[in-house]
Amino acid sequence: QGGPCSTLLAVARWGPPHAAPPAAAPLGARRAAAGAMLTWAPTGFSPNGPEPSRYIEMQSTVNAQKDVENEAQALAQHGVTLGTGHIDGYIWEPPGMRSTREPPPWDTSTLAQMGTAKPQQCTSASEWNNEEFLLEIRDGIAYCTLNRPAANNAINIGIGNGLHDAALIFRSRPDIRVVVLTGNGRMFCAGGDPKSLAEAHTKAGDKIRSASGEGARDGERLAEDESIDNPTGDDISSFAKAFSQKEDYTFSLERTLMEWATLPQFTICCMNGSAMGGGVGLVCACDMVISIKTAHIVLSEVKLGVIPAAVAPMVTRTVGMTNAKRLFVQAENCSLQMAKQMGIVQRAVNEIAEFAAVVKDVVSKIQALAPGAVAATKKTLFATGDKVISEPLMNFASGEYVKVRTMKECEEGMKALASKKRPAWMEKAIAVKE
Repeated sequence: QGGPCSTLLAVARWGPPHAAPPAAAPLGARRAAAGAMLTWAPTGFSPNGPEPSRYIEMQSTVNAQKDVENEAQALAQHGVTLGTGHIDGYIWEPPGMRSTREPPPWDTSTLAQMGTAKPQQCTSASEWNNEEFLLEIRDGIAYCTLNRPAANNAINIGIGNGLHDAALIFRSRPDIRVVVLTGNGRMFCAGGDPKSLAEAHTKAGDKIRSASGEGARDGERLAEDESIDNPTGDDISSFAKAFSQKEDYTFSLERTLMEWATLPQFTICCMNGSAMGGGVGLVCACDMVISIKTAHIVLSEVKLGVIPAAVAPMVTRTVGMTNAKRLFVQAENCSLQMAKQMGIVQRAVNEIAEFAAVVKDVVSKIQALAPGAVAATKKTLFATGDKVISEPLMNFASGEYVKVRTMKECEEGMKALASKKRPAWMEKAIAVKE
């Protein structure tokens, strides 16, 4: 019938349990013309009892002028009942329909998604006093260092606050174009520190929740010893004791990873050693990873009866579903070679001292890029990377393009191209450490 269209994803049940699926024909020519696709799949047990029910996932294209009630009535004529509460989960907004349950990231500001958008410990770079998360800002670049080497840089409240506070500072500093994250000591990050985080929750009066879990005690040995694919009974006992005391982070690891993944600056992780659990999430939240060759990636939570829930979304976006299953479900020890194949690591060095030269090389390329365009590109990729291609998605991407084309930075770049001159951002030196 023409006009803008949108996609409705519905879950419906056909009649009583064990009812045979009707033929495609009863849905009618209108449904066929609209491009309806039916996929049958068993989904376990009926809410009304132990009898299994048949459900369909129906993706039907509907005209934007129809309302949800009319669509439901049309389906009801052919014995299809939409699930309770399904209709209320959608609203019509020309040119189409969107879910009210999960607003797309471009509908919500990053700070709103981050949650508490206020400093937890340090309010500015000039007054930075966090000894467990070091921050050094030079011209055009910031260096961040996890500084708990005795604890393998396990994430405690100090490091968590540092990650959060630094992210807030970076968002208010357009002069900073590159952020480098690394760790002191032999390990990049052993994940969460169970004791520290549990104490913080107790002080805050938070309700104890299940861990998403990673341990610091024997983490380095497991991470760097390729022969330990299956921990011994003592290993399991040691980890289990730590996990029994562990809680999810007061500062919210999920939100912190989101803060870093959506930074407007280009972020580089210099992985000075192995990473476990939450540390792997930090690695995957960066735009580029440079790793020492002896480092490993370890996500062994399932061996302890827990799941890496907090880091799963970020890691899966980086490595894809198949590789995520290898890391999460099979708990494979991931060597540098595997990490490069999965797309976690882009460049490798033999010694930590070589990081500076590689960072300098990368930054020399970043300096030629317009900082506003880098930030807008990151935003667009983050917002669209895992979405089904649709008209609303393309409209969003087009809108971002229009925003960038109207920026003064873009105007300057076009003029520089026409006059064969260097734009201003190429003239501003980035003070990389030697």
